[in-house]
Amino acid sequence: MTGRECPAEARRGVHGTRAGRFILEWRRPAAAVLAVLCLFSFGYAGGSRSSTGGPRPGDEVGYFTTRHPVRTPYEVLLACQLPSGAFTLKPGDSRIIPYFANLAAMALVDRRPQAVRLYVEWYLDRLNLPDRWGLHGTIYDYRVDPSGKEEPTHGYDSADSYAATFLTLVRAYLDRTGDLDFVLDKLPALETVAGVIPALQDADGLVWATPARLEKYLMDNCENYRGLVDYAAILAAVGRDEEAGQALAAAGRVRRGIEERLWNEKRGNYDWCIYTLWLGGLRLGEVSRKSDWKRWYPDTTAQIFPVITGVIDPGSPRAASLYQNLDQWHPGWVGQAKADPHPWSVLGYAAAVMGDTQQALAFTRATAATYMAEDGPYSGLSWEIAWHLLTVGLLVGHDVPQAAGGPSLKALEETGPDVTAVSASGAPEPGGPSDPPAPRPAR
Repeated sequence: MTGRECPAEARRGVHGTRAGRFILEWRRPAAAVLAVLCLFSFGYAGGSRSSTGGPRPGDEVGYFTTRHPVRTPYEVLLACQLPSGAFTLKPGDSRIIPYFANLAAMALVDRRPQAVRLYVEWYLDRLNLPDRWGLHGTIYDYRVDPSGKEEPTHGYDSADSYAATFLTLVRAYLDRTGDLDFVLDKLPALETVAGVIPALQDADGLVWATPARLEKYLMDNCENYRGLVDYAAILAAVGRDEEAGQALAAAGRVRRGIEERLWNEKRGNYDWCIYTLWLGGLRLGEVSRKSDWKRWYPDTTAQIFPVITGVIDPGSPRAASLYQNLDQWHPGWVGQAKADPHPWSVLGYAAAVMGDTQQALAFTRATAATYMAEDGPYSGLSWEIAWHLLTVGLLVGHDVPQAAGGPSLKALEETGPDVTAVSASGAPEPGGPSDPPAPRPAR
């Protein structure tokens, strides 16, 4: 997901987060010459895809306070859901960004599958057929006006990641509920959503972020790989084996593109993006943006996405090396001691996927203490709460050492570090399992 209209606290370099970047489109020879000079001076073209730095003084962000009656993470997510089924960025916010809504809904699959089903219907009911760029199956961002009406912005941050993470959500919903009738009923619309990814897939296997910007991001393409694999699983579940094979083949091309074009053997990490160079309307070629371990976003944070999406095996030497470099170059991340004030809860999920339960729990505690027990622009962000809960879900059942006097794992999951009571809103839905299964690790 890229982030042209993404709010400051929603910027990512991911999944999750992003913001504006410079678009390479020069229409005068002088501008082209300047661009080439910059290219050779700095080694890349284009700017940061997004930054996870938060709102600055004066930003209108719609703060969420823990003094509000909504207290538990599950209650926060449910408070983000509108009657229509959509999820706003945080309780009371007017912005609906489907990429972040997809992530928020993932944490409700086990405990609130009906809420997820309502959101899936909302998403599919608003597909563009086509959008303003002629692409079928995309969805715009929305804003809620004072009367409660949801209005499209006629733009989106990324066509590919919206579609990919939505397919992953639908697969999780199907796995949890076994609701084949619902999926079969929605299959034509799901096919349209899934078609967004191959429609943007280049000959090298990598997928452009949008039809208007030919930019290939590591984060997006990892999500694209996972989304296509999950779509193949959906098709196989409903007996569409031939189409499932085609989806897996498309996923394989994405994975091959990531390994052949983005893996940088010399640096021991993945390039975080490939930009297209333009001269007016003429496409001159592509330039890869190399990742520097000293830089937190997007360079370092992007490196966890091949692991959590299953592009590489979490038990592989490469995954271990990437994770060790995160520790080496940014040792304070476990305790939320980093220059970037954004939570980056997905890092705890990565630690859990890597099997580092001790650091995953330490990070989850630090995140809860920093962002759930305090007021501020970063509390109540739906997708951050979701990654927090998904991380805890992976940790459940492990013999995790407890810090003296620290909160229990159960308390972290249900409330926060300062609350021990379990709200009724945190209980499973009637008829659901009393101990819902943890979300499956990324393959």
